[in-house]
Amino acid sequence: MLVLSRKVNEEVLIGENIRITVVRVAGNRIRLGISAPADVTIRRSEIAFDGEETPDLPELIAPGMARNRAEHESVLQAGSK
Repeated sequence: MLVLSRKVNEEVLIGENIRITVVRVAGNRIRLGISAPADVTIRRSEIAFDGEETPDLPELIAPGMARNRAEHESVLQAGSK
């Protein structure tokens, strides 16, 4: 495991096209921003599931959050009209 120290607004690059930015530090919590291509799946480890579909647990699904890739693409297409 690589362990790095970063300050707010500093970044870590993974490969050529994934960028992780430290957005905010407050106490013992940090907020990260992740930029990655659309074909890269990003999941928090505590809610990573084997399948594409998330379970029917409303507390894990933020308003406007797509439940699967097809729904995500549909929302993107609707927003571009």
